[in-house]
Amino acid sequence: MLKQKNEDIIYIRQDNRKYEKRKTWFLKFLRKVFCKICIENIENGNIILVPVYKKYNSCIRKTIVKQIEKFIEKNEKYKIVLEEKLQFLWKDLNSNLEVKWRNLKSKLQNSENNEYNKMKILNDKYKLELLDGKELMRIYVLEILDYIFNLSNKNINLENIYMCVNEYNKYTTQIIQELINKFKTVNIVTENLYKYKKMEDYIYKNGGLITISNNKKKSLRNAKYILNIDFEKEKMEEYNINNNAIIINLSHKNLDLNKGFSGIIINNFELEIDKNQLDYVNEYFGNLNEKIFIESIFFRNRVINNFSKPKSNQYKTKIVELVGVRGNIQKNEFLA
Repeated sequence: MLKQKNEDIIYIRQDNRKYEKRKTWFLKFLRKVFCKICIENIENGNIILVPVYKKYNSCIRKTIVKQIEKFIEKNEKYKIVLEEKLQFLWKDLNSNLEVKWRNLKSKLQNSENNEYNKMKILNDKYKLELLDGKELMRIYVLEILDYIFNLSNKNINLENIYMCVNEYNKYTTQIIQELINKFKTVNIVTENLYKYKKMEDYIYKNGGLITISNNKKKSLRNAKYILNIDFEKEKMEEYNINNNAIIINLSHKNLDLNKGFSGIIINNFELEIDKNQLDYVNEYFGNLNEKIFIESIFFRNRVINNFSKPKSNQYKTKIVELVGVRGNIQKNEFLA
């Protein structure tokens, strides 16, 4: 399920912007000598500038992480975007805050706080998230489907799609409506039969073709295209799945089925943005993965919970790769 809480974003990058070299070289020099981070405020987020060193030894890493931790604890900001060269900070940052969270949990067990306050603190405090593109994948799912059908030279309107889903919310109902407009038939495989049967009746009355089932032997036996919303590996393997299926996995955990499955599993994707915009991103935000940067924009603009993307796409994004179980999927695999 798409997260409902809208935390601000923290970008962490090296303090090496080219356009600032002449103006701020002395301040950068002092920050490097004393190993001090610099924090910039941006709309719905912050940029943390980390001094540049040839080697970040354990002492430097500890000093940097401690300062970032202090800022996170004070401001309760949880979503992190790390520059490629600073990915090593994530392990230290996350593990340190997890220790603090466990200590806090232990103290609260014997405190006089009421149960509501306890749960609120335990659910929120010190939980970090490193953006990985999975939320963005849910927003780009229609573009991913178009990309697949363009590669396979098949007409999407003549094909059937199967959707594995148990959660019932605004996102799932929106995506079903969109799929009905694209595919010949939409087949819902769910344990939540009661709620989806109600939706089935509504769609039939409005001329859509949809089926609702949960037959573990038959529901996915002939499925060529499967959209997995929230089934995990153990749940998927309870079903008899077509060995040559193409599965687009939107669940938050990567999917890898047993050795008998010889089809394609898409766990993530890669985006490319306009080169002029990319130069700006690299200079201002750091050397970031383009997909992660776009995901951070959606969070900052408070539209990550919406299925539809904003009409104005200033970054001119396009899908360039689909990522499977063992890395990028070769384009000719979709021609089989």
